[in-house]
Amino acid sequence: MLVSEKSPPSTRTVTPPPLKKVKAEPMSVEPAPPPPPIFFGSAPPPSPGPARPPPPLQAPTMSMPRVNPLAPAQPTLPFLPLFNQTAAQRRVSVEYSAQFTGPSHAGTWVVRCIVNGIPKGEGKGSSKQTAKEEAARQAFYAMGWT
Repeated sequence: MLVSEKSPPSTRTVTPPPLKKVKAEPMSVEPAPPPPPIFFGSAPPPSPGPARPPPPLQAPTMSMPRVNPLAPAQPTLPFLPLFNQTAAQRRVSVEYSAQFTGPSHAGTWVVRCIVNGIPKGEGKGSSKQTAKEEAARQAFYAMGWT
């Protein structure tokens, strides 16, 4: 506030400060673009493109074991716990019979997985554990547990 110095001390005139000049800009009429979608934990879904025909089906070969496309796609993880857990949930009995052949320094383990008295898988390997894993994997697929 400004005080006039010429006025007597008892009567003071108070003048308000001058108003600030504001530039007025024209507002645009265009709406703001929508924000991009937020994805938590995975990449955004692919945009639909031109439809492609599905690839032709190939006949299964006898040399390769039949792979179930709905099975867990983790071939390096232990398969034995998954098989044993599923067998326990479905209340079936599982037995493993192991046999060692060859010299002690370079032998081969053969493990058979027997489910409810029926052999369902056989695994071979340089260690008992790898042979048992393979037998459990074959039995899992043979039982149709996907």
